[in-house]
Amino acid sequence: MSIRIKCVIIVVLILGLLKILGLIKKNKLELKYALSWLFLEVGISRRTNWN
Repeated sequence: MSIRIKCVIIVVLILGLLKILGLIKKNKLELKYALSWLFLEVGISRRTNWN
């Protein structure tokens, strides 16, 4: 995987994380539902081949 694609994936994951945390902070997303999205994001970042 090229370095450019890795950078794009990292930026998208960080923006998604910030969006989820913002929704939690505004009480528009309950924590029990947000945890599944956060675990999914961690799983995607772990699944991506960073070598």
